[in-house]
Amino acid sequence: MATEVIKIVDPDNGSGTNYTSLSAWEAGEQGDLTGARDEIAVAKCRCTGGTADTTAVDIAGWTTDTTHYIKIWTDPSESYRHDGKWNTSKYRITSNAYCATICNNNGARLDLWLDGLQIENSRENESGAAGAGLWSYQDYIFNITVSNCIIRNTASSPCVGSGVTVLDAADSGTTYFKCYNNIVYGFSNSSDGAGIRYNRSANGATRHIICYNNTLYGNYVNLFLNPNWPGSEPVYIHSKNNLLYNHTGGGDFVRSDGGGTWDVENDLSSDATSLDTSHRNQTVAFVDAANRDLHLSSSDTGAKDYGTNLYDDAVCPFQTDIDGQDRGGSGAVWDIGADEVITVGGIPPWMLSRTRAIQHLMVR
Repeated sequence: MATEVIKIVDPDNGSGTNYTSLSAWEAGEQGDLTGARDEIAVAKCRCTGGTADTTAVDIAGWTTDTTHYIKIWTDPSESYRHDGKWNTSKYRITSNAYCATICNNNGARLDLWLDGLQIENSRENESGAAGAGLWSYQDYIFNITVSNCIIRNTASSPCVGSGVTVLDAADSGTTYFKCYNNIVYGFSNSSDGAGIRYNRSANGATRHIICYNNTLYGNYVNLFLNPNWPGSEPVYIHSKNNLLYNHTGGGDFVRSDGGGTWDVENDLSSDATSLDTSHRNQTVAFVDAANRDLHLSSSDTGAKDYGTNLYDDAVCPFQTDIDGQDRGGSGAVWDIGADEVITVGGIPPWMLSRTRAIQHLMVR
């Protein structure tokens, strides 16, 4: 059984730090996890003094498999994870270009899980400028999961690029892209500006694209899926409980072709583009959309209690929301989007500290 090897990434170099940037961790730990190392490589991200990680990271050159993988996260049991909205005292990686690039062009598969991160791109639009929050180009088998992250663009005129971009160029095997409980906003450039963008660009592989309970707000296109070009191999698209809102020009949802096998449930759009016709042209009440606190208001009637329960989902089961709050097990009614409204004694948990919220949930 693979051994979990944990290294601490802390830009403030606090007690127990192994690396002061995620980029340094990647360079120092990169290698074959499946051989003699027999490990799961874990980067536990902290910022003990509130300092941002300002060095972009390029993840490449690893050898992994389903039991020997890379995990980059903020531990929710510590105090360095965001609280469901952008927080400058929590761990964050910022850049004016590509914050995180994932290119595994060494002919080996890549298995990677990113969880609970804050990723910020701030590059202004100018000639030749491009950037992204998370950009991945894979020409071989991959299994990438992005969960519970906040990814944003804060430029006054954002450059070309998306919050999460996956270019799937695999020509054999089976690939997986799983994206759930994320909030992505501000990628509003009319060229490739999307909250989440998936493009297929090669034949040969079977694809699985899973997008669940994401809140995508104020991007040029909020969710862009191009799964079946140019080949005819099996493509399975699972899109459920996504809250697609306030696009800046391209549409809340764009499906660029008619290929693939689609499993769509309760995707909500503020325009008429959702594939779920019953959740088109909806109005959603957020806590403070102007300042990008995209927790659902307890008074919301558009997304609250309209989601599909994914506790026992066949391809990507989970139970919590972006705050770590329990959405409920089998039979519970879920909300659409990254946040679950759970009011206990009249107080929604997002207004409480993490400890207080857990205490309330334990007695609800």
